[in-house]
Amino acid sequence: MIKLGHSRDIEAVHHLPSEVVEEILENLKILDEEYGEDRNISEDLGGYVVVITKDSDLKDLSSLIGGDLNSEAIPEYVDIIRCATKEVFTISLFLCGSDFGIIAVIPYTITPKYLLSYA
Repeated sequence: MIKLGHSRDIEAVHHLPSEVVEEILENLKILDEEYGEDRNISEDLGGYVVVITKDSDLKDLSSLIGGDLNSEAIPEYVDIIRCATKEVFTISLFLCGSDFGIIAVIPYTITPKYLLSYA
């Protein structure tokens, strides 16, 4: 799992398709503008983006959001990102309080079916 809190962290995902990088960067910029570029992403308000890189990361994401991704986690939204490379990803927002969210980017092939029902 790759965890990004600020737009300056975007280099960590340069290997992903440009459409995915653009979505991540847009969300990171919003977090920086609204909550500050110097915030502690784990303790301060705002949140962060996680990129799921393998199936086993889904359990870690469930722990972070406090709900099972296969049955009980309720995302604010789930969008599909279709890339020119033919790769497909999902991007989901999970609110973990009134001012803290986790944005999860997951390859479509390992996105839990339960989450896809929100797309």
